[in-house]
Amino acid sequence: MPIDLETGASISARCAKSVEPDARTEVRGRVIRSRVLVCVALAAPVLMLWLIHRYGVNVPYWDEWDQLAVVTSAYDHTLSASQLWEQQNEHRPVMSKLISIVIARTTNLDLVAEMYVGFGFQVLSLILIWRMLAACLRDRAQVLVGPLTIVASLMLFWPVAHEDWTWGIASVQFFLSALLAVVSVWSVSGWPGRWAGVCILSLAIVIGIFTTGCGFALIGVGILGLIGYGIAQMRKRWHQLAVFAVVSLVCTVLYLRGYVSPAISASSTSRLRLLPIASYFVAYIGSPFWIKTAGYRSCQLFGLAGLIILAAAAYYIIRHVQGRLYASLPWLLLACYTMINGALTALARIDLGVEQATSSRYRPVAFLFWISLVVLVSMVAWEVRERFSRSLRVALTAGAAILFLAGYCYLYYRGVGALSRHSEYVAFGVPWILNYSQAPDDELRRYHPNPATVRELSRKLEQYHLGPFAGRK
Repeated sequence: MPIDLETGASISARCAKSVEPDARTEVRGRVIRSRVLVCVALAAPVLMLWLIHRYGVNVPYWDEWDQLAVVTSAYDHTLSASQLWEQQNEHRPVMSKLISIVIARTTNLDLVAEMYVGFGFQVLSLILIWRMLAACLRDRAQVLVGPLTIVASLMLFWPVAHEDWTWGIASVQFFLSALLAVVSVWSVSGWPGRWAGVCILSLAIVIGIFTTGCGFALIGVGILGLIGYGIAQMRKRWHQLAVFAVVSLVCTVLYLRGYVSPAISASSTSRLRLLPIASYFVAYIGSPFWIKTAGYRSCQLFGLAGLIILAAAAYYIIRHVQGRLYASLPWLLLACYTMINGALTALARIDLGVEQATSSRYRPVAFLFWISLVVLVSMVAWEVRERFSRSLRVALTAGAAILFLAGYCYLYYRGVGALSRHSEYVAFGVPWILNYSQAPDDELRRYHPNPATVRELSRKLEQYHLGPFAGRK
């Protein structure tokens, strides 16, 4: 049968014209959806930026009065390595001291700028989490990347960590610690089995240990990550693990040189009681969910539930979802970072009582556990979705979203209230700081337990026009 080439060509042209608009519409739809997701993901950081601007107070608070002595020493040229190395509670905060000196030199020690630095660390954490989500879910569940990035953004910029957002030293120390945990996981998952990942991981360990004691948890995360990816690739690289172990050991030995156990730490085994430590640990994990009417019991309830759900999700992925262990490893490692820190903090602070585990400054570390839990549960839900009808899946998804948003907004409201009250409390005594020589001791104790420390540092800050004295002649 003869073929009419002209007719065939015209039919092909008409088909191309009908398909081309559909392709353009689909591309345009993807672009619009991606832009909407980006805008929603950025809503929480933008709102937190405004809250810092609104409630940040340029006055040192508590531990800052001890740490900022390095700043005035830098100005009068008496700064020594021993001052940078000096212990503060359980920590050797060399990095945060150096950051304070840089901020003093660039902003006349504007402590609100220090809060912005902590905010910047959280933004970097969000970017790296988004990249890890894109890499882990690219093959089988790419549709989850956008919603999970939004959830991560909401949690990272949650004002329930109100102390960290409006307390310069806590902002730098704890948000930098969380960022280094994300960097560590990103390095071992992004370059599995490669020396580039080991080098980035080792650098994160060094910076993390000399920022806060939280950095020691990165040793466990690094070892688990190197072993885990070695098993996943069926090629254990013992030489890389040995190099990382040497770096960790050197940092630990240096840290412990001249170390003095603080009075608040449980220094003897007789004071280590298993049940209270377990109670502290569970409360630490659930610390973002502090509800006034239930006290720390609500944190314990959420913490215990979170640990059980995490164990169940990990078990299901390992046993029943072939090929998903590799994608779930980053989130298991991030959850381990929070759990290791919870255990170490419980051992060090148990004598302060279980309720101390709910301190808002610990919550940036706990956030990583809950982000990981949401990701792992979403992976499991995606794998089993075909077992349920479409209407049931929609109902369950909508119910989970409503429940999450309702609880999140309630705690967000409470967090903003705590943040504003803390800001008012700090701002109320600023006139006494500016008139430190005549200020009553009771007014200065709102900033530090030792009024003499406040007066001495205030005198030096006034001498160099730093911090609250920056604009005064």
